[in-house]
Amino acid sequence: MASPPVIPKQFTYEIITTGLNSPIKEIQDYTNLDLEPFEKSPIWSNNYLSQLNIQRQPFAFQIELVQSVINSGNSLVSLRTGAGKTYIAALLIKYYYMKKQKEENKQFLTFFFIPNRSIRDQQVAAIHDVGDLRVMPCDDDSSVHEFVQYSHVIVCTPQKFLNCLVDKTIFLNQVDLLIFDECHHCIGNHPYSKIMEQYLVYHPLEHQPKIIGLTASCGTKLTRPELVFEELSNSQKRQHNALNKLYELCATLNCNNVVTIKNAEHIEELSKKIHMPIDDQILTVQSMSFDQHLKKLGATIKSLLEYIGSQCSPTIDKFTDEQNLVENKKDAEKQNNFTNVILIKYMIMFVKRLDALTDLPLKSIINDIINKIDLFYNKKETPMAIETEVHDYCIQTMNSIVEQLKESQYYLTNPKLDFLTDLLQRLIKQRDDARGLSNVLIATDIVQEGLDVPECSFIIRYEFVSNEIGTVQSRGRARAEKSSCFLVVDEGSKNHVKEMTNRLKEKEMLEALNRWQQISSHDLKLNLQKVQNRIIDEWRAAADLKKRFQSTLQDSEDIDGKVSCRACDYYLGEISWIRKRNNSYFVQQQQLAEHVEIELYSPAKMYKEIQVNGKVRCGNRKCREDIGGVQQYTDRPDIREICALACKKLKFTLKDPDGDCKVSMVNKWTEITFKIPELEPLMSINVAPDQQ
Repeated sequence: MASPPVIPKQFTYEIITTGLNSPIKEIQDYTNLDLEPFEKSPIWSNNYLSQLNIQRQPFAFQIELVQSVINSGNSLVSLRTGAGKTYIAALLIKYYYMKKQKEENKQFLTFFFIPNRSIRDQQVAAIHDVGDLRVMPCDDDSSVHEFVQYSHVIVCTPQKFLNCLVDKTIFLNQVDLLIFDECHHCIGNHPYSKIMEQYLVYHPLEHQPKIIGLTASCGTKLTRPELVFEELSNSQKRQHNALNKLYELCATLNCNNVVTIKNAEHIEELSKKIHMPIDDQILTVQSMSFDQHLKKLGATIKSLLEYIGSQCSPTIDKFTDEQNLVENKKDAEKQNNFTNVILIKYMIMFVKRLDALTDLPLKSIINDIINKIDLFYNKKETPMAIETEVHDYCIQTMNSIVEQLKESQYYLTNPKLDFLTDLLQRLIKQRDDARGLSNVLIATDIVQEGLDVPECSFIIRYEFVSNEIGTVQSRGRARAEKSSCFLVVDEGSKNHVKEMTNRLKEKEMLEALNRWQQISSHDLKLNLQKVQNRIIDEWRAAADLKKRFQSTLQDSEDIDGKVSCRACDYYLGEISWIRKRNNSYFVQQQQLAEHVEIELYSPAKMYKEIQVNGKVRCGNRKCREDIGGVQQYTDRPDIREICALACKKLKFTLKDPDGDCKVSMVNKWTEITFKIPELEPLMSINVAPDQQ
């Protein structure tokens, strides 16, 4: 077959929406559809794309990656931010859909997993682009199994899919394709890993879904902080660590290969079409004059720590170490020393501000402390006399330091903020077409991963560094031509050192990807199988250990014991009332009604399939500690309002057969020493009694 002509530029057909109630323009004849050009031809003609109802001409590098995945099977696609990973995934979904219609004419189903729901609608729109597919976003009020019968693609968070998989309202043999966006998250206890544990251990079926992972950066094997520079400066150790990470990621995702652009012309095309910053710098700031004023504020805070510690009974030496204070608070909770619990909470707050608020103007630091002191105190309906005394003394002291510092040049600013302002003004003056100042997006790291931002001239991270993946992804957001990317940090600070380390790790990743391409497919297969066997063995061992541990635990329904507020030991209810669903532990609201105080939100807040209606507080008017939230499961209308409880805010007192009491305090529900019943699945509730 002759190669189709070269397409000089992209083109666009009329976009056809494919929402739930929208008509779908479909390919009429799948039987005679020729998929060979899709699989093998380096260029797809306008006429061919029109036959496939594909609305947008892919770049040549995108076609290369699509065909590499088709040839490799389960694959991890590694492509930099902004280069169209979602569109590549959409083309692959379309291919496997067309192939199934051509060969079997059966129902087709793909799940496209997103790490956070903020990018859900964005990804739905991108998949719509390829036509024919009915793409459904699973919203916060829904469960994914509701969309299975009338969807080709369901876009959802992995936890929603995992919930249905565990509840057996959906099965893996119903699914043709699983796509993991930002797949580098597939480590540890992330829902991505939990899905793959179900896939590899508990559902090893003859028919398993194909898997595609998408990432701009695979990440590196975690290294010990004290040895990180030694390991990263040694090229041999670098390659070993990074390759291990790739093997582990691919083995966990059951992927055979890491797919990257290999064609030199396509690499050049990527560079021309998808802009990268021409300026990428770490900008350090020296804050010596500001530090002098911070020393005054620091000395004041330390004096308050000493004062509050002297009011405790027994007294506590002033600590500037948060962990020591946390341990002291835990001891006070065990001993029901409510006075110390309250006062140590003030001390922990001050210590946190010492560590965390040095990047703000002095006024902001002081106002934050004063607001927190008032928040602690005003929360109590009838505070203890000692707390009133401590509150008043702290407020008076903080107001006094305001008088000393308000004339300072840094009372309303700080050197890094000044530096940032000067930097923005200088950058704007340098270019007529700059995007910024009037149009500035100030955001958390949510824009770092996945969220599509229009062409951006400048990326400035202000004293913010995550990991090496974040470093790569932040740079990829600066997509305007001749864009710039900056990090503003204190010279020699933790973030300065962390970013230098991240850039070494980035080098490690690139070396690993190059090394991966040099390993034979036979050796890759053997190495991946070894790693996957180890991972599966670890999962099984952990599951077996958990099962054996659970078998030794006494059922909570058989326990004579109470649940109380950890801070004040106020009675909340019986241990036998507690139930669990997935990772949530709760008590029916009516059981706790007399022992707690509820503050309702207006309106309620949505978190995935959970509607949070308000806060649950300890019913002791001198305490009123937040202990959980009032919630409803939107996918379980059969369950009334519940009080989801925070384990770290609770104390469990159990009576043994001899009548002796034993106190248990843990921070995670998985660490409790009794067995909590699971909430019955919805499907069992709907089954007639004679069928159960």
